Amino acid sequence: MVLPSAFWEEMGFKYLGPLDGHNITELETALVTAQEPDNRPVLVHVLTQKGKGYPEAENDVVRYHGISPSGIVKRATPSYSQVFGQTVSRLMKENEKVVVISAAMLEGTGLER
Repeated sequence: MVLPSAFWEEMGFKYLGPLDGHNITELETALVTAQEPDNRPVLVHVLTQKGKGYPEAENDVVRYHGISPSGIVKRATPSYSQVFGQTVSRLMKENEKVVVISAAMLEGTGLER
């Protein structure tokens, strides 16, 4: 069985997690640990429940993932995430060796296609 910590440690990272992102004490302890000198980059892996405490967001995590303030006019140009998703999709169609590792939020990174 491959553990997330083993993967990141082999890549040269100091890995902390996965952590309960709703447990403030656990997060504080991990962040203090992350500051300890180690001469390696630190990856703090935090798991959260999207919309925690807001029923509408808990039931529709995509729609409520990031809510813009009211009155904001949408841009006419595509976002970085949209351009990235379109480009990756095209590259994957052109070359079967192209793969994507997602941050577990395909919609937020433009990779839902």
